[in-house]
Amino acid sequence: AESEDKTVKATTLVTIQTKRGPISMHYYPGKDASTGLVVVGGIGTGFDSPAAGLYERLGNDLTASGVSTVHLCFRQIDPFPDTVHDVRAAVKWLNQLGLKKVIAIGHSLGGASVISAASYEPSVIGIATLCSQPYGANRVHTMTDKRLFIGAGLFDVVEPPCWSSSIYREARCDKQLHYYPAIHTLDSSGDAVYKDLHKWTIDQCTEKQPAR
Repeated sequence: AESEDKTVKATTLVTIQTKRGPISMHYYPGKDASTGLVVVGGIGTGFDSPAAGLYERLGNDLTASGVSTVHLCFRQIDPFPDTVHDVRAAVKWLNQLGLKKVIAIGHSLGGASVISAASYEPSVIGIATLCSQPYGANRVHTMTDKRLFIGAGLFDVVEPPCWSSSIYREARCDKQLHYYPAIHTLDSSGDAVYKDLHKWTIDQCTEKQPAR
């Protein structure tokens, strides 16, 4: 079901059909949107979000900046390729809306999922991972023409910050690494994560050509 609602700060529940089953997404349609944003959580059920509701905040606040956001709910988290399939399906759905530039943000399991998905989708110009798991993130070295934002919690014992730094070292593209004084959820650093990712996302929308 596609929504024609162009109201700023409104969200619609959208279900897209794929060969592997239906995928549910919260859709935040941007005003005169030119860029799409896919955001996804980790192994939590439903529409989970890190950093104290980061995804809802970004979805609402970026509508006025010409960004349409979809908050994806994984159909299942195992096997891993199914999560990659879901992210790619969300990217393609945004492409069908006419959004030829897409950014993807993922937390924990979702961090690896967006890296892997983006490596196959040329329309994805920027990827942000938050406390990413290392498994599934190995394709990060294949992306030389995209931009990468990596965030890690200094006190994360679920996905230790050394794993995020390892992904950062393997990346061969324009990249940033941010550490936050927080555990895996990043909730205690919610405002800082939001500020950094909001600015980074807007920067991707205005850049014409990825830096080398």
